[in-house]
Amino acid sequence: LAGRIAREKLLVDLEVDGGVKVENIARLRRAGANVFVAGSAIFESPDYRSTIRRMREEIARADRRLV
Repeated sequence: LAGRIAREKLLVDLEVDGGVKVENIARLRRAGANVFVAGSAIFESPDYRSTIRRMREEIARADRRLV
């Protein structure tokens, strides 16, 4: 799906809702997702800020690998 979006230069968001966590968010980003719903991963963690920071770091790391 991400390949088709890129080939056809479509202006769409690719959202993953469910199962998003620190451990897999980079893989999801590399697969083309650009919107993430991570309710349980954040709200069930003992430190929301740390979890969100780590997710952002993983997304940035994945973006650097895409360049």
